[in-house]
Amino acid sequence: MTKPKAILLSIGLIIVNSIICYYLPPVSIVLSILIPAFIIFILSKADLQIYFKILIVIGAIILDDMVLKLSGGHPYDFEGAGLINLLSIIATVLATVISFVFLIKKAKRNVIYTSCFIILIPISVWLYLSYFDSMGLIDSENGSPSKEISIKNHLFLKAVQVSDASVAYKPDSIKILSGWAEKQVTINHEHLIKRYDDTSKVNYVLKLKSNRRFRDNNIYYQVNDASINGASPIDSVISFTCARTDPKVIVTFFKLTGDISKTMTIKSVVIK
Repeated sequence: MTKPKAILLSIGLIIVNSIICYYLPPVSIVLSILIPAFIIFILSKADLQIYFKILIVIGAIILDDMVLKLSGGHPYDFEGAGLINLLSIIATVLATVISFVFLIKKAKRNVIYTSCFIILIPISVWLYLSYFDSMGLIDSENGSPSKEISIKNHLFLKAVQVSDASVAYKPDSIKILSGWAEKQVTINHEHLIKRYDDTSKVNYVLKLKSNRRFRDNNIYYQVNDASINGASPIDSVISFTCARTDPKVIVTFFKLTGDISKTMTIKSVVIK
């Protein structure tokens, strides 16, 4: 295959997948995994410098990732971003393996030289994802997993007190060990520059201890609402968001008995 034909065909695959991504994101997801592998197969048939082949493959993986994040099903949440990143990692692994298979055979005496360039594929994608992992995303960060991390990230506002640290229902016993309030931060990465915006809301984080496994006690909680509808199951750490202007925050705990109509309200705790 001639050099111009190989280059044009590779670029054409990237452009076609970008168009498909805009109109049919599910189809583009599958193609995004396979196209870098197809490109390295095409380029292996042409008499091109190894660094030029690797550069095109890296560009294909990164461009596919960008297009998918900016147009395929946008906007999305952290889970969606994680899925797209996983697809890019899979594409990178496939492209790296196929590059070794096809390019090392042609390397002859320049095996080490060729291998060094091939290793640039995962390294370059890793460097790209280390900053652009949330590209296209506008979402709020959840509460910090620990008070120390909250303080380190300059989010910590204050330690909170609760009106009653003990929540019990027959054999089930829950104790609120500690809690804190921190700033809610929104990640805005719609463009190349990632921005962190402080919002008018507060993340509350509570650490709990149970005498049983949390998944076995069927205790749920709701914030500023006395209804079981929309309640969340408790865990060792629970976090929720309220407006900074709320005069007080009330957490109501429920015991779910199987029949939602017979759900028992255990206790309402005021966070100060």
